[in-house]
Amino acid sequence: MDTNAPSSARIAPIQSFLRHWRISAVVALLVILGGIPFAWIQGQSTYNAESVFMVAPAYMKNLETDKEIELQSNSQYLQFVFHLSKTVTRYDVLKKALLELKSKGIDLKPPALTERKFIESLQKTTYVRSIPETYMVRIGRDDNDKEHLDTLINAITDAFIQTTREEQ
Repeated sequence: MDTNAPSSARIAPIQSFLRHWRISAVVALLVILGGIPFAWIQGQSTYNAESVFMVAPAYMKNLETDKEIELQSNSQYLQFVFHLSKTVTRYDVLKKALLELKSKGIDLKPPALTERKFIESLQKTTYVRSIPETYMVRIGRDDNDKEHLDTLINAITDAFIQTTREEQ
C-alpha cells in the first residue's frame, strides 16, 4: 500500500468543482446577489440607550411602620414592579419628560407628528423590563438616530421618579 499517493477523498471535491465550474459560478453569483439586499437591510445601525432604577422590596424603617405598604410576598413585589413599569410609559409621564426637554431647547418631535401621536409612539417604542434576579428595572429605547437618545431616556426616568414621588 502506497502511503504517498494522494487519497481519492481529497481529490474528489476538486475534480467535481473542475467538472461543474459553471454551476458553481452560478450558485456563487446567486448567493452573492441574494445576500447583498439581506446585508443591506439587516446591516443598518441601531442605537440603544437605557437607564436603570432600583425598586426596594421594603421601605426604610422609621418610628412608625405602615403595614399597608409593606410587601409581604414575592408576588406582591412583582405586582408592584409591574405597576411601576406601566407608570413609566404613562401619557402624563412622557409628556412631562418632553416638556422638560423642550425647556432645555431640545425638541425631538418630528414635524409630521402631533405631540399626542409622538407620545403614543414613545409609549410603543420605550421598553421597561425588570432585570432577573435583582431589584433593578431598566428603561430603554432603540432608535436609528443616536442624537439625544440618551437625553430622552434620562428625561423619561427623571419624570417617572418625580411622578412616583409625588403620587406616594
